[in-house]
Amino acid sequence: METQGPDPADEFAARQADLLFRQSATSLLDKVGSEDAGPGSWNRAMADLAGLRVRTAEALSAGARLRFDHLSQPAMAGFTAEGAARSGAALSRSAAALSLQRQDHALAEFQRLIPLDPERARLSLASALAEQDGRGAAAGLGPEARRAEGRALLSRAHHQSVLGLTALDPDQAATILQAAGPLLPDSVREALATGIQAEQVRRDARDRLADLGRADPALLQRPEALTRLALEAAGSDPARQSAFRAAAASAHRRARTTLEAAEDQTWAAAAEHLARGAGWTDLPGDLWAALTSRQQAAFQAWSERPYAPSDPAVLARLEALASGDLEGFRSEDLGAQFARLTPADYADWRQMQQQARLDSPAWRQVRNRATRGERPDQPPGSEPPAPPPR
Repeated sequence: METQGPDPADEFAARQADLLFRQSATSLLDKVGSEDAGPGSWNRAMADLAGLRVRTAEALSAGARLRFDHLSQPAMAGFTAEGAARSGAALSRSAAALSLQRQDHALAEFQRLIPLDPERARLSLASALAEQDGRGAAAGLGPEARRAEGRALLSRAHHQSVLGLTALDPDQAATILQAAGPLLPDSVREALATGIQAEQVRRDARDRLADLGRADPALLQRPEALTRLALEAAGSDPARQSAFRAAAASAHRRARTTLEAAEDQTWAAAAEHLARGAGWTDLPGDLWAALTSRQQAAFQAWSERPYAPSDPAVLARLEALASGDLEGFRSEDLGAQFARLTPADYADWRQMQQQARLDSPAWRQVRNRATRGERPDQPPGSEPPAPPPR
C-alpha cells in the first residue's frame, strides 16, 4: 500500500507561512536589538515571537498547519536561543551599568566624607573597589589584572580628594597626601605637593594683606606702598614674593572697587539734584555728608556752571587709554575727574571701564570702534566730547 504524500497545496501554503514567519521574527529581533534593549524587552520579544508563530498558523488548513509546525520548529528554536543569548547579554550589561553607578556613588561619598569622617570615607572607597572587582571577575579578568585596576582606582580617588581639598583646606590636603603617598605615582605626588604649598603661601599672603588693611585702611588705596610692605612681609623667597605681590594687587582692586561703588552710588544721587538745577546748599544733609571731598568740590563746580561740557583734555586722555593702553584704562581713577566730566560723561566712561575690566563683548565692540577712530555712543543728554587737540 502506497503512502500518500502531503497535499501540494498544503505544502506550498506551509512553506509560504514559514518564510513569512522567519522574516517577521528576524525583523522583530532586529528591532529590539537596535534599541539596545534591556532584559525585560527581550523577554517581551520572546513572548511576541511565540504569539507571531501562533498567528501565522491560524489562517492555514489543518494539513498546512501541521506541515508549518514541522518546518518552523528549527527556526523557532534558533530564534529562542538567540533571544535568550541577547537577553543574557542585556542582563549582564544592565548589571554592569548598575554596578558602575554604585561605584560612582561610593566614590562621590568618599570625596564628600574624606574631610569630615575619614573612617566612613574609607568604607565608601572599599565599596567602590568591591564593585569594580566584581565587574572585573564577571568579565573574566584574572586576579592580577583586577588588583591592577584596584590600584588605579585608589590612585585616582586619592588624587581627586587631594585636589579638591587643596582649595578648601590645604593643611588637611597635605595630611591626606602624606597618607596616600604610596598609592600615587611620583610625578602626581610631587605636583600635588607643589599645589598645596602654593595654596598655603597664597592664603598666608591673603591673611597678611588683610591684617595690613585692617591696621591702615587708607593703605589699600596706595598700591605702591601696599606692595612694598607686602614684599617686606614675604621675605626673600621668589615664590612667596610673587604670591604676596599678587595678594597686594588683589587687595587694592577689591578696595578700589568698594570705594568706586560707594562713590558712584552717592554721585548718581547727587547728579539727580544737579539735573534739577539744585545748588550745593539745596542738597540733603545726609547726601552731602556721604559725598567725598572731591565729590563735594565737583558738585559745587557743576552747580555753578550746569551747561559746561566735559574737559576736552580729559576726554582725549580717556580715548587714548581706551584705544591704546587697555590696562591703563582699566586702572584709571575716574573719580579724580568728577569736576572735569559731566555727570553723563562720567557715567558713560565708568560703564565702559567696567566692561573693559570684565573684557565683555560689549567692551570689545567699543574698543574696536575706538581703534578705528570712531567715537563710542554717548548716553542721551550728554555733550559730545571734543576731538583731541592737534
